[in-house]
Amino acid sequence: MSSTEAHDERYVDNNGTEDTFDTQDGVRKVIAAQFSLSKSTIILLSIGIFFASFIFSFDQGTNSYITNAAFNEIGHSRAQLAVLAASSIVNSTAKPFFGKLLNVAGRPESLSITMFSMSLGYLICAASPTVSGLSVGRCLWQLGNSGFQIALQVVIADVTNLRYRSLFSGIAGCGWQFVLFYFSGKAVNSALSEGGVGWRGIFAIEACLFLPAILPIIFILFRAQSKARQHAHPNIHKAALPLSHKIYNICSDVDIIGLYLLLGWLVYIFLPIVLVGQSSLQWNGTALPFMMTVGATIILPAFIYWEATSAVHPILPLRFLANRTIISTCMINLCDFISFSLSFNTLTQYVYVATDWSDANALYFTSTQNLCLSFFAIAFGLLVSIYQLRWRGFVVAALCARMLGHALMLYARVHPTTAALLMTQVLQGGGGGVASAATQVGAQGSVPHQDLSLSVSVILLFAEIGSVIGSSVSSALNTAYLVPYICEQFPEWSVETASQYADSPHELGRMLGAIGTPQRDKLVHAFANNMRLQNIPAVVISIIPIVVALLFMGDFRLDKRKNVVENEENSEEQQFGRYQQLHPPYQPSRDNLRMHRSTEALLDRKSTLSRHSLSQSVHSS
Repeated sequence: MSSTEAHDERYVDNNGTEDTFDTQDGVRKVIAAQFSLSKSTIILLSIGIFFASFIFSFDQGTNSYITNAAFNEIGHSRAQLAVLAASSIVNSTAKPFFGKLLNVAGRPESLSITMFSMSLGYLICAASPTVSGLSVGRCLWQLGNSGFQIALQVVIADVTNLRYRSLFSGIAGCGWQFVLFYFSGKAVNSALSEGGVGWRGIFAIEACLFLPAILPIIFILFRAQSKARQHAHPNIHKAALPLSHKIYNICSDVDIIGLYLLLGWLVYIFLPIVLVGQSSLQWNGTALPFMMTVGATIILPAFIYWEATSAVHPILPLRFLANRTIISTCMINLCDFISFSLSFNTLTQYVYVATDWSDANALYFTSTQNLCLSFFAIAFGLLVSIYQLRWRGFVVAALCARMLGHALMLYARVHPTTAALLMTQVLQGGGGGVASAATQVGAQGSVPHQDLSLSVSVILLFAEIGSVIGSSVSSALNTAYLVPYICEQFPEWSVETASQYADSPHELGRMLGAIGTPQRDKLVHAFANNMRLQNIPAVVISIIPIVVALLFMGDFRLDKRKNVVENEENSEEQQFGRYQQLHPPYQPSRDNLRMHRSTEALLDRKSTLSRHSLSQSVHSS
C-alpha cells in the first residue's frame, strides 16, 4: 500500500487528527511495530544489530586489501582506479535512493535489498575470472554497503530515544574497532599467504557471512510489523485502485523524477572530481568542465524547482531548508571531511620518510585516529545516557580540538617526534568522535520520524562529497608539487628519479640513510613542505564548522524523547499519545498495548499516569 493510497483510506478518528508530516507507509509500519516489541525481542534485536555491525566493520577493514590482491592477480591493477571511481559514485548516489526506500518500502524490506546486493556482489567477485566481473561485483557490493550504512543507523534510531541513541550507535558502529584493527590485517595476511584460501575464498566467506548477520534483524522487524497489522485499527477501508493508479502512486511515493535529477546532478558533479583525483585526466580539456557546468547550472536548478513545486513526496522537503540543525550538520560534515582528507591522505607517505618505524608500527599509528574516534564517541554516548546533556557545546569543543589537531601537524611535520605525531591523531580522533556522535543524534532529533531516514542520507551524502573533494584536491596537490619539492632539495636529480622517490618513499627513502643524515633530512624536508601545502588549507577549512556550530546550530537536551518535533515533553506516556494522534493508520489494540522504551523496553509501571487512564486515552484517540 502506497502512502497515496493511504490518503484514499478512511480511518475512524474521533479527533479528526491530520498527519502533519505526510508520513509514508514504510514509516507508519515501523511506528506501529514499535508497540509490539517485547523486552525479549528488543534484546534479540540488539544482539542482531551488534553482530551485523561486527561483520560490517570486518568487511570495511578487509575490502581494500582483498580488492587490491584481486586486481593484481588478474593483471589489471591500473583498472582498479576506474573501478574505485565508479564505486565512489555508486556509494554517493545510493544514499538518497535508500533514504527514500526506507520511507516507502520499510526497514526490513530495504535491509533485504542491501543484504542481497552485498552477498551477490561478493559472490560475483569470487567467481569472476575477468576484470569486468570484478568491477560489476564491487559496484553491487558498494550499492548494498551504502544502503546498509544508512539502514543500520535508522533502525537504531527507530528503537532508541535520544538519551540512549548515541551510546547504542557508538557501541554498534565503533566498538568493534578495538578488536578488528589488529585481527583483520592478520586474517587477510593469513588468507592471502601460501596455502590460504586466497582472495576468492575471502570474498565467498564474507558473502555467506552477510546472510546470518542481517537475516535476524530482517526477521524480527518483519515479525513485529506482522503483529502490528494483526492488532491494527479494525475500521480501515482500502480503496480499490487500478494498476495504472498503483504504478503512479509508487512513482509519486519514491519521487522518481526528483531521484533521477538528484542522481544525475551527483554523477555530473562527482565524475569529473573523481576522474581528476584518481586518473591522469586534467582540467585543460573541455569534457570535465562542461559536465560540472551542466550539473551546476541546468540539473541542480531543475531538481530544486521540481522539489519545490511539483513533488508530492520530495526527496528534499522544503522544511529541511528551514531546519538550522540539518543545514549546519551538512556544512560541518562537508568541511570536516575536506579538512580530514587534506590532512590525512599524505600522512602515511610522510611517516615512512620521517621515521624508521616498522610497517606494523606505521599501521598502528595510522589507526590511532580511528581508535580515538571510537573511544570518544562511546564515552560521549555514556555521558549523555547518564546525565541527559545538551549537545551543541560538545560539538563546538570537539571541533576546536579537531582544528588544534590539524594545526599541531604544522609543528609535527618539522619536528616528527613520536609524541607530537601521536598527539595530532589523538586530538583529531577525539574531536571527530564526539562531533560525529553529537551531530548525528542531534540532527536525528531535530526532524520528525518521517524525515529520519532522509536526514541520515543527506548528512552522509554531504560527508561523502567532502571526502571526495578533499581526496581529489589532495591527490592533485600531491601530483603537482611533491616532485618539484624533491627536485628543489636534490637539484642534481632528474625528474624521473624524483618521481621514483615520490612513488616509493617507503623503499627508496630509507636507502638514503638513517634519520639525521643529510640526504635523508633533505627528503624529509621535501615531504614536509608538501604536507604544509595541504595542512594550511585543512586548518583554515576546519575553522568553518566551529563558526557554523556556534552561530547557526540548534540545541536541546538529549532525553527520553524520540525527537523534539513530535515529542514536546520528556515523558514517554505523553509521547505515546502524541504518536497515536500523528500516525493514526496503525493502532495497537488496547489489550495488546506495549510501549517500547528504548533500552528499558517496557513502560514504567510507576508512571504518574495509571494504566487504566492510559488505556482510556489511547481508546479515545
